[in-house]
Amino acid sequence: MKYTFLFRRITDVDHVVPIIYSLLSNGVDPKKIYYTDYFIDKTTLNLKNDPRLKFLIKFNINFSQTFFNNYYKIVNNKKNYALKKLLNLSIFTYYKFISFYYFVKILKIILLTSYKNKIIVDELNHPFLLNLIKLLNKNVISVPHGIVLHNGELKDRSRNFSFILPDLRKLNKYKHLIFYNNISLHVHEYHISNLSILGTARYCKEWTEVQKSFYPKINALFKNNNLNVLFLLEKSNYIKIDNNDVEVIKSEEIYKTIDYIISSGKFNLIIKSHPSAKIDQKLENKKNVLIVDNDEDYKTFQLADYADITLGIKSGAICDAILLNKPFLLLDYCHPYDLIISEYLDKTNISESFEDFKIKLNHHNQIQKINSNFINKYLGAEGKNILNNYYNFLSKS
Repeated sequence: MKYTFLFRRITDVDHVVPIIYSLLSNGVDPKKIYYTDYFIDKTTLNLKNDPRLKFLIKFNINFSQTFFNNYYKIVNNKKNYALKKLLNLSIFTYYKFISFYYFVKILKIILLTSYKNKIIVDELNHPFLLNLIKLLNKNVISVPHGIVLHNGELKDRSRNFSFILPDLRKLNKYKHLIFYNNISLHVHEYHISNLSILGTARYCKEWTEVQKSFYPKINALFKNNNLNVLFLLEKSNYIKIDNNDVEVIKSEEIYKTIDYIISSGKFNLIIKSHPSAKIDQKLENKKNVLIVDNDEDYKTFQLADYADITLGIKSGAICDAILLNKPFLLLDYCHPYDLIISEYLDKTNISESFEDFKIKLNHHNQIQKINSNFINKYLGAEGKNILNNYYNFLSKS
């Protein structure tokens, strides 16, 4: 049996590498694993330097990344002004060409993959290829891309934004659809014939321990003894509805929170932005503030391990701190969503107001560090080895 894994963005790598490792750690021949890109993306420009990929390559898996991604090196290099301008003028033609190239590449993979072999991806987003997969009954498996902490409902029930979240019922073209629990996205309310609940490979205790082996531990980012606070920002503060930007992250509350941390003089602030987001220039050049705007400097896992406390809003990235048994706070007052994870977390881990946040930050030692209920119920552990879950499923399905 052979396995083909597909990626585009660096966030795809986050969630697929643990699954590849689950196969390798259970004795699957690395020569039977092929890992390749299905489109270009600037977040994977320096992917070959990523510790996770280096870790996999040591096992001698088959890895390839198309040279088209070098386009971003030209675009980001100010010295190549003439070439960059030429590319900008021909950008439409260029994208049409590479789109066709990747279409042919993935089409070839699909057509040449026998039923016994498997293709694993988060989501292809190509109607023709998905219909072809269904028509030919190819063994293509969709795996979770991150986790969500809400179902789209607002606290005041004035609106419901569930339409911005994945609808698993629409992923019926895949032979198998893997998900991490039966709580998120109202999964328990539907009958989805191709669905299997395996937990989340990215956020599990087993993978957390493996990451410690190849991510260097951060020793000191600041030359003082202040408390180190990690703040995980969202990809965007807005969502697009009917061509209008609707604010779903309260920017004013975010800046008020950041200003408090900085002005107190008692804390060092590490701001980690989403790999696809742009950092606000207002936050730059502040004393005792470090901005990490890409995954090449430090991963969220490393920063969460280093920080004394991690702050999150509604992103699943907070799970790194949870799995490391580190203090964390979800700033519930910075967004309008009804967090469905609230019933699985200790109340000390959720700040319902700015005042509540200040109290809990200044008494961070009283914040709950162990959240076994969340890990077992929401992340799907339930006393099982999640990586083995994936291996067992992929080796038999």
